[in-house]
Amino acid sequence: MSEGSVSRREMCAMLAAGPASLAMMASGAAAEGDRPSAGKVLMPLGDATETMDTYYPYFRIAEDGFQVVVAGPEARMYHTVMHEVPHDSSIP
Repeated sequence: MSEGSVSRREMCAMLAAGPASLAMMASGAAAEGDRPSAGKVLMPLGDATETMDTYYPYFRIAEDGFQVVVAGPEARMYHTVMHEVPHDSSIP
């Protein structure tokens, strides 16, 4: 591996930590000026994925010039969920 690359163990740890860690990795590489011209980032996806935890890193990583590859267990439509806590406790 090259000097600035991530080991397989580190990549597995980042994937386990969630999509936010992928966004940090992408923005860190861009900040160092080490942005590849056609770099790819794998984003694993499944049913009941939190909406904001999926879409924000997806668009943020793409904004930094990386190609985001979304992968799931099978080729089909996946459903996301959004857990919102209302500001007013009287709202059910």
